[in-house]
Amino acid sequence: MDNRQALRPIISTEPSESPAEKFQNDVLRPILKLQHSVLIQLFSQNMPPFKSKEWTEQKQQITEKIQKDPYLSALLSGVILGMMTPEEILEYGENNKEYARRLKSMLLQRILSHYQPLKDLPI
Repeated sequence: MDNRQALRPIISTEPSESPAEKFQNDVLRPILKLQHSVLIQLFSQNMPPFKSKEWTEQKQQITEKIQKDPYLSALLSGVILGMMTPEEILEYGENNKEYARRLKSMLLQRILSHYQPLKDLPI
């Protein structure tokens, strides 16, 4: 076992039927959980102040930042890819489009869930 794999938390999930879902559950989810604080810190450093106190508008601003900022997207993806083994990187490269889509979606959900509890606090 690669040292990077040994660092990952164990996450119990339902058995996966598709290879993409298996990769997501066995590789991406544990790395996202392991790197959560790093991802949130990097995102926070690159996120401008919210334009509104309304959660729906803040959510939209976060979503747009993740989807439309190539620097931030590459930075956050690099944090995840850097924790993969060489074999996992090869698999990621073979199905890059699907895995990148899944990764971006999970990153967005993780960041939104981090910020959502803050919606009730005064800004």
